[in-house]
Amino acid sequence: MKTGKKTKAVVKNNKYPIVIGHSIDSAFVSFIRVNKIPVKKIIFLTDDNVFRCCLKPILNSSSTLSKAQVLTIKSGEKHKSINTVNRLWHSLLKLKADRNTVLVNIGGGVVTDLGGFVAATYKRGIRFINIPTTLLSMVDASVGGKVGIDFGGAKNQIGLVSDPIAVFIGSDFLRTLSDREIRSGFAEMIKHALLSSKSLFSTTQKISLKDVAKNNLFIELIKKSVEYKNKIAQKDPLEKGIRKFLNYGHTIGHAVEALLMNKGKRQLLHGEAIAIGLICETYLSFKILGFPKIQVDAMKKDILLKYTKVRFSKPDIEGIVRLTLFDKKNVDGRINFTLLKEIGSPTFDNFITSKMIRESIEYYLAD
Repeated sequence: MKTGKKTKAVVKNNKYPIVIGHSIDSAFVSFIRVNKIPVKKIIFLTDDNVFRCCLKPILNSSSTLSKAQVLTIKSGEKHKSINTVNRLWHSLLKLKADRNTVLVNIGGGVVTDLGGFVAATYKRGIRFINIPTTLLSMVDASVGGKVGIDFGGAKNQIGLVSDPIAVFIGSDFLRTLSDREIRSGFAEMIKHALLSSKSLFSTTQKISLKDVAKNNLFIELIKKSVEYKNKIAQKDPLEKGIRKFLNYGHTIGHAVEALLMNKGKRQLLHGEAIAIGLICETYLSFKILGFPKIQVDAMKKDILLKYTKVRFSKPDIEGIVRLTLFDKKNVDGRINFTLLKEIGSPTFDNFITSKMIRESIEYYLAD
């Protein structure tokens, strides 16, 4: 595969190329040319924010791409819904999209999850490419083949596994993000580090979140995060075993995110909710598997230096516990967690009681 000066293929995947670099424009154009994808068969999907700051430069980088069709959705998690999917199916029909069409999803996790789901279901499946523009989507949503939508007030309830034909990760897009969005994506990098090794976790603790687009060490950390998720997803694409590791922090994190989204106020970004989940589920690792308490306390302190603590009322806590009952990983009504024996040693299929979940949230809230 040909690439531009600032971009190189760095992540091995036996199904599709994952390209990471500063700028991905030339690599993307080269991929389209080498794979003989006619521009009339390319449809970009993005949201209204990303169109202005990220898609226009790509369209302007090639006179050919400037002729491509563009579909936009409204930004925000609440639009990751069956209503949006229905509208996009109708739009694809109107554009006469067929089995040779390629949908290029450029945006954050909402766009790549939603766009992948639309592509995988339209005409029983058309090809798609992911170009993540947020840190969160770079290290999580764009890689691994999981696509889907929220349903019934809970996260990612409807979906399937469908791989893109390529993923292009350009760190230049990080310049368009707020500090808050950078922190949101960084929570997934903390998760990957906790699952992977003590040395990687130590590096994430020391990294500065300023000027990340220019920070070569940060780019290397992105690469390591992508490599870790890619390795797990390739070995267990349907989440029958070790892919469950990637749910660490997400059982409680998703419940927190859903609670605040359903209340319509105090909404958190995905990574901010996952940061809460990481603290709670590491505490559960201590209680259930003997994870060192001193490390739980140190991790909590470090995370709360980066993420503002959220205060939950007693009804909120009960709402979080209730929402964990809807987690898609549960078995026979039992709440299923990934936990850590120690950093770098995750285990899956740990069944936790509602009482223990309450206790973990109270640990998070304690000063």
